[in-house]
Amino acid sequence: MNNLDNAAFAPAFLDVLARFKADDITEAEASAETLALLNSWYTYPGTVAERLAGFLRSIEGFIVTDGVPSDAIGQNGQFALDEASGNLYGPKAADSWGSAILDLKGDSAYQVAVSEGFVGTEAEWLASLVGSQGLAATIEVGTVTTGAAGSSASVTNSGDENDAVFDFTIPRGDKGDAATITVGTITTGDAGTSATVTNAGTSAAAVLDFTIPKGDKGNTGDAATIAVGTVSTGAAGSSATVTNSGTSGAAVFDFEIPQGVAGEAATIAVGTVTTGAAGSSASVTNSGTANAAVFDIAIPKGDKGDAATIAIGTVTTGAAGSSASVTNSGTSAAAVFDITIPRGDTGATGSFANDFEGAWDSGTAYTGGEIVTHDGETWYAEAASTNVTPGTDGTKWSKLAAKGADGAGAGTVTSVGVTGTSGHGITSAGGPITSSGTITLSVDASALKSHISLDQVSNTSDADKPVSTAQQTALDDKVDEADLGAANGVATLDGDGKLNPDQIPDGIGGLKGVTVSGSGTLSAGESAIIDASGGTATRTLPATLVDGDQFVAKARGGSVQVPHGTHTIRYQGVAVAGDGVLIADGETLHLQADSTSTLEIM
Repeated sequence: MNNLDNAAFAPAFLDVLARFKADDITEAEASAETLALLNSWYTYPGTVAERLAGFLRSIEGFIVTDGVPSDAIGQNGQFALDEASGNLYGPKAADSWGSAILDLKGDSAYQVAVSEGFVGTEAEWLASLVGSQGLAATIEVGTVTTGAAGSSASVTNSGDENDAVFDFTIPRGDKGDAATITVGTITTGDAGTSATVTNAGTSAAAVLDFTIPKGDKGNTGDAATIAVGTVSTGAAGSSATVTNSGTSGAAVFDFEIPQGVAGEAATIAVGTVTTGAAGSSASVTNSGTANAAVFDIAIPKGDKGDAATIAIGTVTTGAAGSSASVTNSGTSAAAVFDITIPRGDTGATGSFANDFEGAWDSGTAYTGGEIVTHDGETWYAEAASTNVTPGTDGTKWSKLAAKGADGAGAGTVTSVGVTGTSGHGITSAGGPITSSGTITLSVDASALKSHISLDQVSNTSDADKPVSTAQQTALDDKVDEADLGAANGVATLDGDGKLNPDQIPDGIGGLKGVTVSGSGTLSAGESAIIDASGGTATRTLPATLVDGDQFVAKARGGSVQVPHGTHTIRYQGVAVAGDGVLIADGETLHLQADSTSTLEIM
């Protein structure tokens, strides 16, 4: 293979990587082709890794490291070269470099030449490669012109093939956000052709592909190089510039691309919202402008469907702090709502114990924190006492609520009489009563109706009075009071906004809600609320289990212990150690038998 300069080496090396990435060649073939290219590349002296590192530093998208590259650097899709080992990594994927794809260690070109028969030192071999001094080609930046927005970028050579002067025309970006420019491919054209720059991206995210013509072959001399330096964003309305911060033989082009003029912010508002005819199409029309849109929305009315039914499915207690959820395990027309309600966090201890003992009794031994009533007032026990009347000792009792004052008009009634009835259809017999006696009232219905202007009103019974269609429709949508809390009726909520367990239909989730007190035995198929009365209630399991049996226990007012007994209680397949399961006040335990002797915590 002939000696390669940068312009020839770059596309050849990238072609090897592309074919290897596409699995068109094996790793061994890629390694062999890469080493052959490197040994024919004379631009940089030194080892293969040093030459490749020098080249990759000038190509956007490659990273050169001194050691294995860290996953914290580089972007997905890039390649990295470990200059110390000569290993090539990439393309980076899922934020990881993975393992090296090529080992670029190998013999230097001098070592290959010796293996192929060259006799002499490395200096003698290098001297043999040097031809006679030729004329060095030069490259200069000529004019830089801003073209019209939407036009194509171009580079023309106003010099000659040995002393190139590149005149750049770079189009102004479209009005909007700042455009981005990245360098795409750099291709060497034939000697004598014109240099070109084409945009393989968009006007807002340009990818410039350069084709730079090769100069006429002269005497062997130093090769000119071109690298991309800085790419910066200029002020809106300014001209694009390209400056060479390098030399004519080692050009470094610094690009400044002007930012497009900022456009006006568009606004969107909702205009009219109308209901279209059933079966028509929904539509949105803009009654405003492109920059100040006003969307008028027409939404068609749905066809009248059959009356839907709603039933309550399972009711599950979720973990404290989780979100409540309702899912429909039925259909849209026959919904079955499965409800998960999270357990509330344990509340702070109240300032008074909720321990109401009723009316005060002299024979009862009271403890601090208990509440009683006495003589129409409410008292709070500050300390233990027996036969201490509330109000006689402030260290024992303090008043929570005092009796209210007597209402106005209190006293003794001395006389009762009836006046002001004459002519109203009401007559009275008997004078005012001062000590004892009777006053008799009689009513003339016709005269009374005439007096209050009801004599023209028809005496139609309530059952026969007409009801408007709208009133009847509204009445039909109401729930009959007789159905509240009744079988096949509507469930009601208690004072805390919760369902009464007795109103949950049997069979929902296979369980029946019950409320029990103290210790005892859990029953299959029941969801039991267990009142522990401030202590610990023990609820044992039946001696005989049936596969599929379910037991649910919720502790209230204390804790509940469920011992193993002769069975094994497991959680996620692992047997629970100790004396069984202990749940605290407010917690719920759900067990399901999966054999005649084992249960799983659900």
